[in-house]
Amino acid sequence: MSSSLTARRLMTPEQFTTHIQTRFGLDLSKPWRGRTSALQRYLLPLGGLDHDTIYERDRDLKVQHLLAVQAIAWEAAVRIIEKNSAALPTPEPQPDLWKDQLQKFYIRIHSRPALDQEVQFLEQRFRQLLQQNVSPQQAWTAVVYTLLASVEFWYL
Repeated sequence: MSSSLTARRLMTPEQFTTHIQTRFGLDLSKPWRGRTSALQRYLLPLGGLDHDTIYERDRDLKVQHLLAVQAIAWEAAVRIIEKNSAALPTPEPQPDLWKDQLQKFYIRIHSRPALDQEVQFLEQRFRQLLQQNVSPQQAWTAVVYTLLASVEFWYL
């Protein structure tokens, strides 16, 4: 882990759900597709800042936390793409629109624009997924999941 991250702390589930609700208008604590949310399935308490477990919770990286983060990030990515799927372009025939959409996701998730090498990497992966007969919606889900599951996103 880089030295810039060692002094930082993991985001709590409360902070994650607030971030997603603020940026995308999704309430991750509510049931979805007839199932309990990933937050509830992993028994992550959501009680607000006055909830005792927030102060008692160990926010250092643990395997259980990492597994829960991955599940929550995947569910959030699927829900974000479902909500935005009508307006999502593909690199062909709309490379500029695709890059603009990627920048919008970066700014909403990371509060910064994507670097050129990040755009190139994700565009290459997106095209590879399309060549493997993955739908554009599934490819966008993979991109958003990559951003949400990143160390940059989960550390404050």
